[in-house]
Amino acid sequence: MFQAKASKERLDVVKSLMACKPKPRASICAFVLEMKGYFDKLESLNMVFDTELSINIIISGLLADYNQFVLSYQMNRKETSIMELHSLLQTA
Repeated sequence: MFQAKASKERLDVVKSLMACKPKPRASICAFVLEMKGYFDKLESLNMVFDTELSINIIISGLLADYNQFVLSYQMNRKETSIMELHSLLQTA
């Protein structure tokens, strides 16, 4: 029973994660923090995404306004945490 509940909860969080999009006129940082919250929740449910995949999911959800940032990020790629990506986006 507990396992089925946890499995459903993981599925619900994954659905929310995949449906998450930046909100109009909202800070892009709010979007990144919302995504991070989903990754943290999944980790607490024993479903861990590696950092690179998490970053790729986040940057794939950015608005077209951030295409230049994404290109630059990919060309200068180094190991980055979600919070480091958050900081980079604040200065973009």
